Amino acid sequence: MLGSTRESWPTPAHVAAYLGGDDMTAKKLEHLRLTGQGPNYLRLTNSPRGPVRYRRQDLDAWEKSRLVDPAAQRMVPRRARSTK
Repeated sequence: MLGSTRESWPTPAHVAAYLGGDDMTAKKLEHLRLTGQGPNYLRLTNSPRGPVRYRRQDLDAWEKSRLVDPAAQRMVPRRARSTK
């Protein structure tokens, strides 16, 4: 399904299943594309609503870019309320 040859570049529906099952849908991928937040993709036509496909290495890179290291996160204290 998610091979490296051009013929096997998956559709948004396949990508949604690969990335997250119920948490990710083809519609959510479309939203991520439109807002510039999703993985890189190939548009197959010049039409802005034309079909798209994804490369596995782009999906893997996008997933890796979203990894969170809990040890690197720090709590930011809320500012104290003003007592004016």
